[in-house]
Amino acid sequence: MPEIPIDRAINISFEAYDTGKPQRVEERVIPVRRGGGESTKNAKKTSEIVDESDAGQSFSFKETTDVEAAELKKLVVVVGEHIPESVKKKSNEAKGKKNTLSFGQVLAEPIKTKEAKDVRIVVRRMADAKNNFFVLVKRGADGLCGLSALPSRDSVFYYPEWLEGNNGLSTHAQKRKNIWSENITRFCQEYIMLNAETVGGAQEYIEKRSPSKPVKTLSGMQILISDLKKSSACHLYTKDTEHLTHMLSQLQKATSQCEKANGASNLWSTTKNFITGKKLMH
Repeated sequence: MPEIPIDRAINISFEAYDTGKPQRVEERVIPVRRGGGESTKNAKKTSEIVDESDAGQSFSFKETTDVEAAELKKLVVVVGEHIPESVKKKSNEAKGKKNTLSFGQVLAEPIKTKEAKDVRIVVRRMADAKNNFFVLVKRGADGLCGLSALPSRDSVFYYPEWLEGNNGLSTHAQKRKNIWSENITRFCQEYIMLNAETVGGAQEYIEKRSPSKPVKTLSGMQILISDLKKSSACHLYTKDTEHLTHMLSQLQKATSQCEKANGASNLWSTTKNFITGKKLMH
């Protein structure tokens, strides 16, 4: 299966969309403004919202710097993009492609980038037990966006980081839908575990989880290594120093945590060797 470029997004019907964002940060977590419009009862009205704030098309200083200071209930992870069916139909680009072209051809001939006003950025609330999707709307003077419920997940074009894993690109639509959903849920759970000491409400969230429903998470070291590998690859591809800043932040956090743990010197030594070794950088 061909590698999916970072500026492509894929929907459950195996249609590709060119997001026009070759320097997009993968697995981006941002704070949002909560309250109003999040009820699923209002989901059908989401497409009627007129929004000229370009919510999510770029990210404000507050959205990129206040992540660790925000409470867990106000954090969301960016999942993908939503293009209204009416906009897709106008272009006639996607019609029949999933049936007549190979996946490689679909990637090479995606639906063309739409105007910002026709595209909504899709997010998932980090603390939700299930994948309830919302779109970012109406960025306020405080730099934060509000949320509006999305009527159907089938309309979402997922970013490629959520398509990874066994059968992530299965020919069975329901199977890949389940896998993509599991990938997003796993990321949220692992993020909360890794940032439990800094994100407000994270410790309480972990403690309240039912013992009968254990979280399937990787170890802290595995999460850190995965995060560093992705950030390094993104920097090599985009040359954007924001990825290096993120790596430094994660390493400083890991150092602090390692100093408190038994066997910290061995753990930290392993991390440093991995980071400076060829495995990460090549």
